[in-house]
Amino acid sequence: MTTNGPYITLYARDAFGFSPSQINLLFAFGHFFVTLFSLFGGRLIEAKGTRWSMATGLIAGLGLILVWLLVPVYAASVAVFILVLLAMQVGIIGWDTVRTEGVSTKVLGRALGAVGTVTGFVGAFGAPLASWLVGLTGPTAPFWLALSVGLAAVASVLWSGQDVTATPPPNLTESAMGKVIE
Repeated sequence: MTTNGPYITLYARDAFGFSPSQINLLFAFGHFFVTLFSLFGGRLIEAKGTRWSMATGLIAGLGLILVWLLVPVYAASVAVFILVLLAMQVGIIGWDTVRTEGVSTKVLGRALGAVGTVTGFVGAFGAPLASWLVGLTGPTAPFWLALSVGLAAVASVLWSGQDVTATPPPNLTESAMGKVIE
């Protein structure tokens, strides 16, 4: 429903009148800057903490999508969309870190599989629900739905306990080159 679903593309085409090449460039510019950011983004997550990063990034990204809905001028739309993707990347790195460090390495595969199953079910029902809401309330409905689900998810993780740091589990050590070894 957010950056990976069809709704941004549909909204850019239908509400803003962007051409297919403009839409492709919108995503290309955004992902180019996300790639550059990812080179050092992990350090930000380590400095701020995983829960802060997840919450701030996801809520800022979802909120910025709502701002993006109000910016039909192409150059400004690209700038806001880059900010959306950068914020979402901070949230995604934080979320991935919470998922992997909050679980023992012995059951990590099963835990990530369970998370994937739950998010798959939510995603499977999200698109039809969002499409139904578009018919009822208008083209911004999927973005408001995503913000609602995102707020609930962030609240549940923040409420669930203490912050997880980006240090290796006790059975792992770091070599001089920074690679985790067993």
